[in-house]
Amino acid sequence: MPALSAATIEGRVVDFDGKPLAGVELVPVASWQQFVVSCRCVVDLPRETNLVPTREEYETKIQALEWPDLLALWDGIKVRDTPEWGAGKAFEYLVLRAFDLDGAVVRWPYGVFLYGEIVEEIDGSVRVGALYSLIESKDENAKIAIAPIAKLRNQLLRRPAGTFGMVFSSQGFTDPAIQLAHFALPQSILLWTGDEVEYALNQQNICELCEMKYRMCVDRGMVDFDVTTGAIL
Repeated sequence: MPALSAATIEGRVVDFDGKPLAGVELVPVASWQQFVVSCRCVVDLPRETNLVPTREEYETKIQALEWPDLLALWDGIKVRDTPEWGAGKAFEYLVLRAFDLDGAVVRWPYGVFLYGEIVEEIDGSVRVGALYSLIESKDENAKIAIAPIAKLRNQLLRRPAGTFGMVFSSQGFTDPAIQLAHFALPQSILLWTGDEVEYALNQQNICELCEMKYRMCVDRGMVDFDVTTGAIL
């Protein structure tokens, strides 16, 4: 290895990719073995990309967002540009924050344990007035099929009779999924599309829309009432 000095590398300290490191001074030495750098400041290295944020970190991040911020996040979700969020997490926490901002009592995503083992992963729950609901959120590349609805139905079977469910899908639902939601009654599972979520964000009244959906389910047995048009999905 040839002797190195500030002159031989043009007075720069570089990382393993050859990129200059700011705030680092090169000390000329006689040999590679004696190559030394002295730092005049602490270099802020980028965070490991494989580290997954904790639930608490997600909660802190989403609770800092207001209605305009949620709309901006929704725009990012639609174009798959949410680099600070794990797969599906941006949509999951956006839905809960919308309820939170509109005055609902929210429980953020949590696990249910039985005999020391986790038996359920819940995407969150909300209380809107006297209504209690479990939430399942899905942000996929296509309309969702029956699996999330069947999962939520099984979870509701373990809850008090007055508990209902809501499934939020950014891309909507297949016809079999909608039919299964009807067959799930009396375990009521209300369906929300991405368009309805966007409408709720713009109107800033997701709790009122939730009550509207619930009333239509009570009055007419509809689980797929579209709050944006007043029509069945």
